[in-house]
Amino acid sequence: MGNALQEGQVMTQAQLVLSGDYAFRLKAEIADTELQIIEAQKKVDEATATYVVASKEAKVLSTHREKKVEEYKELYYKDQETFLDELATQRAARKESE
Repeated sequence: MGNALQEGQVMTQAQLVLSGDYAFRLKAEIADTELQIIEAQKKVDEATATYVVASKEAKVLSTHREKKVEEYKELYYKDQETFLDELATQRAARKESE
């Protein structure tokens, strides 16, 4: 181990201070990273909640659109049937009058 003290080795005061400073900086970086993780998780949770709401709204809109398309088709075919019935009635009336 390159940086580990061998048994019987003594650290100088400068090495001890440097080691303490390094450990303090690492602890600060770890704490900062943990805060960043917490903030990132909050953003993920918010984005997930937004996605869930948007997904539900999209499903509702899709269902509504499908219903409206079906209603339109029903009206269209009903109008076509009425038109064709009227046309057949007029043709039959013409044949009788001839």
